[in-house]
Amino acid sequence: MADVLDACLPADFILLLLSSTVEVPESSLNTLRSILSQGTPSVIPIVANLTFHSNSKTRAEVKKSLLTYIQQYIPTVERVFAADDRGEASTVMRMLCTGIPVGIRWREQRSYLLTEGWRWDEDEGKVVCWGTIRGKPLQVDRLIHLPSWGDFQIEKVNLLGMCVNNRYVHYPMSLQISQRRPWISTRTIQVWTPILRLQY
Repeated sequence: MADVLDACLPADFILLLLSSTVEVPESSLNTLRSILSQGTPSVIPIVANLTFHSNSKTRAEVKKSLLTYIQQYIPTVERVFAADDRGEASTVMRMLCTGIPVGIRWREQRSYLLTEGWRWDEDEGKVVCWGTIRGKPLQVDRLIHLPSWGDFQIEKVNLLGMCVNNRYVHYPMSLQISQRRPWISTRTIQVWTPILRLQY
């Protein structure tokens, strides 16, 4: 369950997959309650195996029953989408691509790095992470927290540009902590998604 909670922490959307033939087990219900307790972004419920029911009236009743069930836990949900229906699957994809996610207050009040990767630098004996800054601007002279590992001081920040042929084009700027630039945010870069390489 810890992996599911960690995956939901930085997520903008959560796709909640339901079955039309099997009841929700207690373990899945506990996972859902845990996700809700840490704060949830936009939740999109999707029901699978709806074509298992040949009668259209039965399919509508199943969707209505699942909607009532989900609204007990997430009252803002307005609709359950069918994964088997191409039109509803396209609607879900459109929501994911063009929708504005609902922010989580505790997450938006802090800066965090949506990590795309990490590596161990043998030469310097440092961990190097890269990703996109989300939430508030990142203050480089504060400690950064790595879940399950602790708090670390950032040694260096490199701003990277857009990805070309699976390689990031570097911006002509490397920031040492001694330069005391107070913060870096997603708004300090031009049009491209800013990528940070953090070394501690």
